[in-house]
Amino acid sequence: MESVQQNLLKLVAKIKNTPEYQNNNAVDLGRFVTLLIGASEHYYEIIGTPNTLAEILNQYTLLPQKGYVNNSSVSLEHRIIQFSEQNGFNHEKELT
Repeated sequence: MESVQQNLLKLVAKIKNTPEYQNNNAVDLGRFVTLLIGASEHYYEIIGTPNTLAEILNQYTLLPQKGYVNNSSVSLEHRIIQFSEQNGFNHEKELT
């Protein structure tokens, strides 16, 4: 959570250096929200998304099982997906 706050502060510092902020000592709230979640590069930096696919894949162990998605709600193309477990993540729970 701390890194998210630090990334937000970096974005705020950049906004404070814009001509709009320099002239008005403020920025339009709608524009600010758009910069946060409407610009994917800002959103992904704020939440700490890795820069490369390799960095993401290094966090997971892909299992040999695969699935075929032929009616996806997020893609127009058919896809083959792989399943994974996050490295170091133990999904088993002990019931007491």
